[in-house]
Amino acid sequence: MTPFRDYAGPSDLRAMQGLTQRVWSERSPFHIGNLAWERFEHVGRDPEWPTRLWLEGDMVRAWGWIQDGGHLYF
Repeated sequence: MTPFRDYAGPSDLRAMQGLTQRVWSERSPFHIGNLAWERFEHVGRDPEWPTRLWLEGDMVRAWGWIQDGGHLYF
């Protein structure tokens, strides 16, 4: 089973960006710059945007982020 945990700050964003970069294609909904912009567009809204990271060792293998009234980004 892959362990998971809740988002804990900027170092987790960098880990999310790392995964996003590894799997990016022209059809991807996010690229690493867009992910940072979305996350920090409205500083202080983290409690409204529950985010979870799934890990394998120290590497993020998946992330999910609920935003805008229930829309899931992953």
